[in-house]
Amino acid sequence: MPLYPLPSFLAGVVSAETYQRWILHHGHYLFWLDKKRNFPCALNGSSRLYRDAIAQAAERAGPCDPYTGDAMRWDLVDRYPHTRQEFDSLTDAMCREFALLPVADHIDPRAEKLAFEICSWQINTAKCSSTPEEFVELCKAVLDHCSQVPGNAPRARMLYRSFKKYNLPDFLRGRISLEKYRRWLRGRGATLFARDRKKRRPYAMISNGGSFYSGLIHTAVCQGAAADPFTGRPLAWELISTKDDFSNGPHDIAFMKKFAQLPTVDHIDPMSKTLAFEICSFEINKCKASLDPEEFVAQCKKIVEYRGTSKTVERTSNVKRVTSNV
Repeated sequence: MPLYPLPSFLAGVVSAETYQRWILHHGHYLFWLDKKRNFPCALNGSSRLYRDAIAQAAERAGPCDPYTGDAMRWDLVDRYPHTRQEFDSLTDAMCREFALLPVADHIDPRAEKLAFEICSWQINTAKCSSTPEEFVELCKAVLDHCSQVPGNAPRARMLYRSFKKYNLPDFLRGRISLEKYRRWLRGRGATLFARDRKKRRPYAMISNGGSFYSGLIHTAVCQGAAADPFTGRPLAWELISTKDDFSNGPHDIAFMKKFAQLPTVDHIDPMSKTLAFEICSFEINKCKASLDPEEFVAQCKKIVEYRGTSKTVERTSNVKRVTSNV
């Protein structure tokens, strides 16, 4: 008798052995990660509790993503990367390939009780540390803002020219110093160039380094970066350079909330052969992931349509009842 029986809807899709390995690995990895993030459910729990909670979530899950209704690729559970280094080196094509990979996601990582749901990798990446209600509300904000601002999504595709001098944009005068702004430009340019080279994106392989990237980032800022282009919420430029290399390593919930409106540099379309940036908030950058603007807004629309307010409330209350004894 296996420790975690194969759910009936997975019969013929994955083997019982593969399912067991997925549960064991997922439980161990998420417990380790949550302890580093100081999540209360990990500090008061154990790897075994995580495995049991993931197995319960998988039994309730079904074949489709609970936010979009897309059929999840359960046949991929034994093929995805297992380490942070492997994930960081994924190419854009591989990110698309694993977009519908089923993963375990916290319903609310701030809760004392441990409760998971199974969703696709692309939704798990987008949802980050939000609750289901917060995530759906963010998607609604994107749709509302993009519908009110003609041409805001998709953003215009254009070739940017680099600047030899980086003067402080008018909207940032009195908010941050020129030195801080230039330091941020150099840092972001060098980091993104190195990351794109690692992913072997074509424009990184032929560009002349981080200085070229910094020029394109400066152009994106000058074209309008006072507010997030997807939600219209003001960006907190005072937060730049207050956290060294904020994008690496696990972050606790307080960190994610504090830096939600931090300005970040995002590829307009990471799959394009042309390099083009826009400035958006940290929460939107994490949410958008490897999607282009049209795909991101379309996904937000799908989530809002599939996860109505009444469905979200009903589903969350059901999960709380199921997991009350975990």
